[in-house]
Amino acid sequence: MAYLGAMYEYGLGGLPKDDAQAASWYRKAADAGSAVGMAYLGAMYGYGLGGLPKDDAQAADWFREAAAAGSPTGMASLGGMYQQGLGGLPKDDRQAVSWYRKAAAAGSPAGMAYLGAMFEQGLGGLPKDKAQAANWYRKAADSGNSFAIDALKRLQH
Repeated sequence: MAYLGAMYEYGLGGLPKDDAQAASWYRKAADAGSAVGMAYLGAMYGYGLGGLPKDDAQAADWFREAAAAGSPTGMASLGGMYQQGLGGLPKDDRQAVSWYRKAAAAGSPAGMAYLGAMFEQGLGGLPKDKAQAANWYRKAADSGNSFAIDALKRLQH
């Protein structure tokens, strides 16, 4: 169900691009216990897509559920909510780092990239460490993460 939602969201497999259908399938997947569906539904709330209101509190709740269910995307997204202090969560760089580490360990390129940024800036209790930042950016860049690719180029100059 979650992957059918993604096919509608991006207009894949001959399906029309339809955010409302995507949100509907993500909700069905989330309600059935899909960690992927939970994370994608959280993103739809976070951006106010698919006929859903932009609702950071709902996004944070779904990201928390997705993270608890093992979604690397949910973990990285929850870290972002803590870093920005959104959805009723306190602005907490240490919590953000904790979630980025979990996401990175679970294979999330976004988690790896954001962890690199935290090392680069010395946030969340991490030392300012360009070598560690480059290491995490490289791992994320190897998965095609454009933020990490750009950050790595910037660090190398």
